[in-house]
Amino acid sequence: MLYKVLKVIVRPVLKILTLYKIENMPENIPSGRVIICANHKSLIDPFFLIMGFKRQIKFIAKKELFKFKPLGCFLKTVGTFPVDRKNNDIDAVKKSIEILKNEDVLGIFPEGTRIKTKQEIKRENFNNGIAMIALRGNSDIIPVEIIGKIGFFTRPKIIFKDIIHIDKFKNLPKKEIYSTIVDEVFNKIYN
Repeated sequence: MLYKVLKVIVRPVLKILTLYKIENMPENIPSGRVIICANHKSLIDPFFLIMGFKRQIKFIAKKELFKFKPLGCFLKTVGTFPVDRKNNDIDAVKKSIEILKNEDVLGIFPEGTRIKTKQEIKRENFNNGIAMIALRGNSDIIPVEIIGKIGFFTRPKIIFKDIIHIDKFKNLPKKEIYSTIVDEVFNKIYN
């Protein structure tokens, strides 16, 4: 409920303040499990994705955000859950897969941190966790690229890319499967 209220309140404010534009929104949004996977430029990136996608997105976010109790409570209320980026967080992986098995939408920023300049964009910033979660959750991936400056009246663009269908990777050798999926996610986001 809070998610829907937030969306109604934030949309006009964000539109007026940033003049953001959404491009290439998929006409046939999958009704079942799907992962929204975007580059990460600013703290308000999740709001851009929320405004651009009709279904509720349950985001995975760094655990440090949950240390401030009011923010942590708010994040949990809107469906966000923590991940320990420094360790192999099995609980976060299980939660991600559970969200997908419930036919919901999972939101991930695979770089794990904000990337502000073109020089910082590197394939090695993308964690293989996205591929593991997509395979175990049997979920397609919708890559999204956020481009332009983020700030007052800066006109950033949120560009939805073609869906990556996970089935096409399932027959690859185990050694190659994760890196091949992540390569495709990286290339689609930054193409």
